[in-house]
Amino acid sequence: MDNAKRQGFTLIELLLVLALFGLISSLSISHFNQVQSAFSSYKHNPTWLLNRRIQSMRLLASQRHENLLLTCTNEGFQIEDTDASIVELTKFPKELDAKQVAFEFYQGEYASDGQPRLMHTQLNCLKVSQYGYFENAYVKITWKGIAEFFRVDALTGGLIGVEV
Repeated sequence: MDNAKRQGFTLIELLLVLALFGLISSLSISHFNQVQSAFSSYKHNPTWLLNRRIQSMRLLASQRHENLLLTCTNEGFQIEDTDASIVELTKFPKELDAKQVAFEFYQGEYASDGQPRLMHTQLNCLKVSQYGYFENAYVKITWKGIAEFFRVDALTGGLIGVEV
């Protein structure tokens, strides 16, 4: 036999690599399916839906250079300009029973120590300025009999969970 160096891979080495690749692929696909099903159930969460509308409203306000209002109807969320013209209407998904969901907006204020706090003055809408800043407001979301309060961050529009 010739003692020259081998070039390439043997058949066993190739089969071993293919088997490992198949094993890793099957594990990642099952994990992907779990993540996808968790996300699809999360998409019907009213908190997630409201957060998406708030971010959309913030973007629209800065693009249009005008103040906008977000209201909640029985069918979904409605973004209006100050002339009460509808800018965007988003319906709730069919999987979300709108009769089990309630959104309430409350005015907030800053205490003397600079901490935001909830006022018990109910608002009929959420307002964003043309610069993308929100008024100091809170949102109460009641879903399936459970109520949660969130503070709307004035700068980012994000929802921050609070205890009342």
